[in-house]
Amino acid sequence: MANIRIDADGLQNNISSMRAYINELDSLNARTQTLMTQIASSWEGEASTAYINIMTERIQKAGQMKELLQEFISYMESTRTKFVSRDQESSYSIRGC
Repeated sequence: MANIRIDADGLQNNISSMRAYINELDSLNARTQTLMTQIASSWEGEASTAYINIMTERIQKAGQMKELLQEFISYMESTRTKFVSRDQESSYSIRGC
């Protein structure tokens, strides 16, 4: 027999945590973008160009990470909805309703 260790509240807590991580990532990306803009305006040359290119790539990857985390949230929300529905169905079956 399966040993279920999650419930609807646990799933909701995980969804909330994931949203908090996305907010942290957004904040970090915004600060990084601001810093990169400041550096670009005061630094010239090949090293500056190389640095800006690397940081731009990392910011793009962070954007991809955000999309991935949002996709996970979507999966978790879908799972939570199905979990609640099946739990209610099971409850009705047990009660004989």
